[in-house]
Amino acid sequence: MLIYVFFFFLFFRAVDTFFVYQYHRGLNPTDARYTDLYNSVYQFSFTGDVIPIYMFSLNGAAAMIIGSLYFNRIVFVKVALIICGLFFVTFLLNYGISKVLFRDVLKTLPFHFVIIGSMDEQGVVSMPSGLMTTFDIVSHYILPFILMLASYIRLKEKEI
Repeated sequence: MLIYVFFFFLFFRAVDTFFVYQYHRGLNPTDARYTDLYNSVYQFSFTGDVIPIYMFSLNGAAAMIIGSLYFNRIVFVKVALIICGLFFVTFLLNYGISKVLFRDVLKTLPFHFVIIGSMDEQGVVSMPSGLMTTFDIVSHYILPFILMLASYIRLKEKEI
């Protein structure tokens, strides 16, 4: 599995470098927005603020593994529908509760924020930083561990 991840990152870096190079080469240096356009496209960093992206991928892989152990056919579609359904339900629940509490809800994102508007002003109601940190730890580290553990237990049950 580590070999696959290594080659995936190597291939991704090659494709990313090629497309960024092509974009930069196609820009007109005499354009007034050249610097802004040039700086707006850059190679994806494998370090820094990309941990949530890695953890999202790990959650998806863990969900697919456990789904393949519980479903026999069309596993990808079933698991993807369940994940999208869960997100949709949490989105609607978040929006519904926000609508009850506030009159002018403009935008919501479950477990992150609610943007409310009043005349010409907007305000953001978000989770407290301590609770957000706890949610991030649970969703980035504990949830994939639980999914992998559940798939391991299910695999042991199927083995017997």
